[in-house]
Amino acid sequence: PRAQYQSPTISLQPRLRLGGNPRLNAGNDSRCATNTLDRPESSTAPKQQDPVPASQPSMEPPPWAVRAKGHAKLEPVCDTAKTHQAVDLTTKSHFRIGRSPASDVQLLHATSSRRHAMLFHHPNGSCYVVDCGSAHGTYVNGVRVQSTFSSGHNSSCDSSGNKSVVVPHRVRRGALIRFGGPGAPSFVLKSFSVDMKDIV
Repeated sequence: PRAQYQSPTISLQPRLRLGGNPRLNAGNDSRCATNTLDRPESSTAPKQQDPVPASQPSMEPPPWAVRAKGHAKLEPVCDTAKTHQAVDLTTKSHFRIGRSPASDVQLLHATSSRRHAMLFHHPNGSCYVVDCGSAHGTYVNGVRVQSTFSSGHNSSCDSSGNKSVVVPHRVRRGALIRFGGPGAPSFVLKSFSVDMKDIV
């Protein structure tokens, strides 16, 4: 019988801050704050910053993450194509996705979190996405990604001594990824093992 495929795990780095129980599911809305787009504030009103859920970890990409090979892009679809550009996944080993201007892929939607998700490739060519504890979730083909944080062997510790690892979600070519609630930026993963220039 064919061996069952198992997704690799990511150990959170010791210097990263983990608040609350690391076993909490990253998609649990009960601990998430609602995020809103940054808008110009009046001079009399103090500027409010986007709250970060207490148990949302700041993650670093796994050491095995590599640039995508051949032709790999996140292609915006529907209304997203009017506000976002295609993302060439062969330019970096990982992409931080979120509403923050510091993100590699900046999202322009009220339901997208500042640190929403991270996307990267494995040396075997597989693409993975991790939801970074966003308020409204990351969806692959309409199914919410469950980036579960749990204790595990050889995992790293935070300042409180908690050990945590996260299991990334595999994204297959042609899959539709939505970063946020209904109407949030949506992309299709286009991936070929060879460069399109070598085909046409």
